[in-house]
Amino acid sequence: MPDERLPWGQTIVAGLQHGIAMSGGTIIAPLLMGFDPNVALLFSGVGTLIFFAVVAGRVPSYLGSRLRWAASSEPASCTVSSRWS
Repeated sequence: MPDERLPWGQTIVAGLQHGIAMSGGTIIAPLLMGFDPNVALLFSGVGTLIFFAVVAGRVPSYLGSRLRWAASSEPASCTVSSRWS
């Protein structure tokens, strides 16, 4: 139910688990692909704030890390680099 809350110990453990899961898609993947992870973290935070504004805090968890953007990153980076070459 939306009004239910976990005890503080379980909340902390779930938060740590979320941080570890998020680091793979939001920090490590951009580093491996040669992008700035700060930009990925910024937009993950913006997405999280938008999500919580839309659902008004009724949904307990949001995992903002996705690698869907990885397929389009190569063509996009090739287009940008060829324009500025």
